[in-house]
Amino acid sequence: MTSPGASRSAYILRIKPRGVDRLREALESNEIILGWSHLPDLLNDNLTFEQYREVVKKKDFPSDTTYRRAGAVAGHLWRFVREMKPGDYVVVPHQAGQFYVAEVSDKAYHDPGRAKDDTSYRRPVRWLNGKKALSRASARAALQSRMHIRQTSAYAGDLTTDIELVLQDTEAGRSTTFDEDLHVRLIRETLDEIRTGKMSYFAFQRLVKRILENLGAAEVLVRGGTSDKGVDLLATFEIADVLKFTLGVQTRNFTASPPTGTSSIEDLRRGMDAEGADLGWVVTSGTFSSEALALADKLGDEEGLKIELYDGEDLAALLVQSGWNRGHQE
Repeated sequence: MTSPGASRSAYILRIKPRGVDRLREALESNEIILGWSHLPDLLNDNLTFEQYREVVKKKDFPSDTTYRRAGAVAGHLWRFVREMKPGDYVVVPHQAGQFYVAEVSDKAYHDPGRAKDDTSYRRPVRWLNGKKALSRASARAALQSRMHIRQTSAYAGDLTTDIELVLQDTEAGRSTTFDEDLHVRLIRETLDEIRTGKMSYFAFQRLVKRILENLGAAEVLVRGGTSDKGVDLLATFEIADVLKFTLGVQTRNFTASPPTGTSSIEDLRRGMDAEGADLGWVVTSGTFSSEALALADKLGDEEGLKIELYDGEDLAALLVQSGWNRGHQE
């Protein structure tokens, strides 16, 4: 393994073509896998991104008057085929708070014999950590947050050091420290308090507002009530006085049952359009339905919407990581 910060890039990749989990197959074949098998002619190195986008639009979205959806799909294919280079890291989020890390070892190829399962696009990789899962709790907050994005792929070149530190700690067999054990226990206790405590709708919004402020938001506006255009909170972040982006947040204060459904995703989408938000969160004290997860994935892939979903356990982790303490509670 190279030293932290070495020159290489990194990407987040969800291996779920057509919503089917193909991680086990990917591990066994020492490959990463992408869908869109019906677009086999994108391995030509002479093609530009605009040509990629044109191929996708002509095949999948011929009646669209814009390139928004075609551009989103083309972006995933371009990233997989052209941007990833041998030596780059690929982080694969998985269920139950786990993720895997691979190192790209060769070029992408297209196997037409796998089109039926929509797994034709593949790249050889070397799976790190002995093909064993890593706990998301072992990663730094920035890497954990990036893994919440509901798109098939995302850039993570700014997080290579975070990835390498997790791998190095695991490789060294470092046992958990008292601080880490305490961290896990605090998350568990915080989750229990969120789900069993008597928190009103407005108190829950204020809770999320304080998290955003602790994460560095320059301004957080409450949009609930008559001013609600589909998001409950609108946060502005400024990075080094140069980059500014807006985050729209939809909140759902539910217990673990019933799960948060598709209406929250649809409300968020409407709110992001109305407010011009660059990124969207849905934050629930409970869980998400499979339909909600699928809709978020679809909007991310087909429309390029940057949506992140935080369930009760994720929210508890955000509270602990953002320096929350009992003195802040409403």
